[in-house]
Amino acid sequence: METPGGCRIGRDDLPSMLSTLCSYESLFGPCHFQTLHLMVETGLALCHHGEVAYARPLLERAARDLGRCFGRENETRLRALAALRDMLLEQGQYETVSAIQTELLECRQQRLGYVA
Repeated sequence: METPGGCRIGRDDLPSMLSTLCSYESLFGPCHFQTLHLMVETGLALCHHGEVAYARPLLERAARDLGRCFGRENETRLRALAALRDMLLEQGQYETVSAIQTELLECRQQRLGYVA
């Protein structure tokens, strides 16, 4: 997996990412932006390597807590929601996918100042 910065995340990196995430939660707290950002990155890496059972709760929690602490339109939250949408689409959970896609659209419109 390649992150936006060009760093490759291999399957062997997942245990250290999870360990770092636990450290961040202890050090910064569960709702610190760095903790939640790493939670999204870890969820994306897990998903990329087929570990959807572990990725889903991380992405759901990150999306919930980012929305609560940093606003519904937070870009990192939107990345988590988009990853959830894609993961659930592959699993055929179309009703949930539709709800997430609607929320993503509403948040993007809000960020752009679009009023229907």
